[in-house]
Amino acid sequence: MYYQIMKKSLLFIMSMAMLATFGCSDDDNKAPWEELPSGPITGADAMITFNGDRSYGSVQIKADNSSKGVINVVNVLPGYPEVTMDVDMAQQPDGSFNVTGATTLDTPPCMLPSSKSDEKLVIYNLSVEGNVTTQGKADMNFKAVLADNVQNHVTGTWVLAEYLPLTPEGMANAPVQVSWVTKSGGVEMDARLSAMASLLAGNIVYQMLKSVTFSPDGNVTALYSSGFDLVTFMEAGVDKQQGRYIHVNNDWKESPRNLAFWYSPGNYLCVTPYMPNIMAQIAIDNGEDPDLNNGALPEMEKQLLEKLAQLGVDVSVLMENFEYWNKNGIPLQIVRSDYNSMSLVLDEKMIDSAVKAVIPALDKLDEKLAEMIAADPNDPVVKLLMTEIMPELGINKLADLGSLWINDTESFTIALKLNRAH
Repeated sequence: MYYQIMKKSLLFIMSMAMLATFGCSDDDNKAPWEELPSGPITGADAMITFNGDRSYGSVQIKADNSSKGVINVVNVLPGYPEVTMDVDMAQQPDGSFNVTGATTLDTPPCMLPSSKSDEKLVIYNLSVEGNVTTQGKADMNFKAVLADNVQNHVTGTWVLAEYLPLTPEGMANAPVQVSWVTKSGGVEMDARLSAMASLLAGNIVYQMLKSVTFSPDGNVTALYSSGFDLVTFMEAGVDKQQGRYIHVNNDWKESPRNLAFWYSPGNYLCVTPYMPNIMAQIAIDNGEDPDLNNGALPEMEKQLLEKLAQLGVDVSVLMENFEYWNKNGIPLQIVRSDYNSMSLVLDEKMIDSAVKAVIPALDKLDEKLAEMIAADPNDPVVKLLMTEIMPELGINKLADLGSLWINDTESFTIALKLNRAH
């Protein structure tokens, strides 16, 4: 009897032990760091900032243990479609984990997520501080500072030069300086062509751009005016007695951050507009939620290219020319005699393909101009173009500019002259 009781008791204890062993799930034995989400955290669950401003994209964390891990961020850091970095982790009383880390970004920022550059150059020193929860919530703050080797005394705020390009002295201190040398025009004609192109382009730029700031975090921002009235610009914005431009518009606005970036390798300033953030800002301006815009960029690109094609732009040539710019930024040569002024220069070799892509659109612009002349030959814009601008440029129609560029241009440079703000 005693043996039977002991045998049954032993069987009961073994059964309970086995039930306890196999009845507990693996999840019950997981450490807190193993409970962190393994997939991307996106949308409203990913509260991410870049240099203090909201950024949109996803973050994914792979915890190696309770103190070390790796995070992967996609479409969060402007110009860098995907970044992976090692991080330190520290568990908090609420079960979440604080995350900290630092790395360098050693490729140039790109315009589009599909355009990562293969060039090696340390651009940014990047750091992150944040928190991630086992419920799939992430709060991450990324900070970036341009490396010293790519700041090149460009960092700061710059204002446009203001003199009219009607004299050699004025040309040297004009906001836009065009030098256009043709094969057949002669010195006098080339000087007139260059002066008129400089006057027209300089007026437009001067009236629409007050200053530009190159921040140490890589941001490019500007004080700008969105109002455009060519006739008013030419009539009220040019003071020939003082030999300088006068601002017509004073409703200056500050451009949002994280839309365009810069770095300066050697004697070049590379500017990178970052299209995903530009599209997100457009959504914000339209009252839409950028968190809901995931995957919409390719469709927006397609629509933009279709519109350009409808205007006559050779989109295939344009995209070939932009391939390098997409990956490395738009390269502007820096010319300066001191650190308080600089000219940002483009020459015909740098822009030839882009200009040739746009030339086919000039025929459509001529058609539009003909319609304007037929509707009202005294229209102020028509009169300005037909009686002042086109004669000074030596052309009878806008399409002649295309022929001039392709068949008669020997050399061409265009420079933006900036002075350091004090």
